[in-house]
Amino acid sequence: MKKWLTVGIPAFKAEDHICDCLASISIQTTVNEISVIIAKDNPDDNYEFVKDRFPNLDITILDCEKNTGPGLARQRCADACETEWITWIDADDVFFTPFSLEYLKGGINQDVIEVQGIFYQEITNHPKGVRTVPKNDMFHP
Repeated sequence: MKKWLTVGIPAFKAEDHICDCLASISIQTTVNEISVIIAKDNPDDNYEFVKDRFPNLDITILDCEKNTGPGLARQRCADACETEWITWIDADDVFFTPFSLEYLKGGINQDVIEVQGIFYQEITNHPKGVRTVPKNDMFHP
């Protein structure tokens, strides 16, 4: 099946977290249409084990000579991308549902790009105990 999307993952000392991220990609309904590029931003990191752990994912691992930061690591993913579309996820994040990338594809096919930021955050040292709850923003080009 033709790949339509690359998921770029800038990774810096993320061996303990990247499996959760890749697990959320491996259960996507469009998993057979997705490529994954991990830009390892620390020469001492080793992510080769993920290829054995997630055989259903098309994973490419890029080496960086030194820590250059997430912006340049994302650029390395973009430069290596061979699909028409690319999206990003941090190595310590996960996609919210198994339909996350299917929704993205549906929006692209309808010329509607939906950007969702779904998170829950508690700031315990704030005097009023600030809580940030789910938020959705929709953009129509």
